[in-house]
Amino acid sequence: MKNNRLSNFWGVLFEGLWLYTLLVWVYIAIENLMYPAAVFNSVLSVYFPVKQNLLAISSFVLSFIFFVAWRYLHSLNS
Repeated sequence: MKNNRLSNFWGVLFEGLWLYTLLVWVYIAIENLMYPAAVFNSVLSVYFPVKQNLLAISSFVLSFIFFVAWRYLHSLNS
């Protein structure tokens, strides 16, 4: 029972982190669409401003990987 509560805690933590970084990434994308002169000249950098927001995108990707891994491990225990 204790292990189940611990896995639920990590699952909620990773899910919250993933949703938070998703919201940050969407905010960054909307901000760059509203002010396209502040980003690089290519159209791709408006949608994926990698050089400016590498930390936000990498945290989104890492938390998504942790979220998927937790869901997979949770499905194995069920």
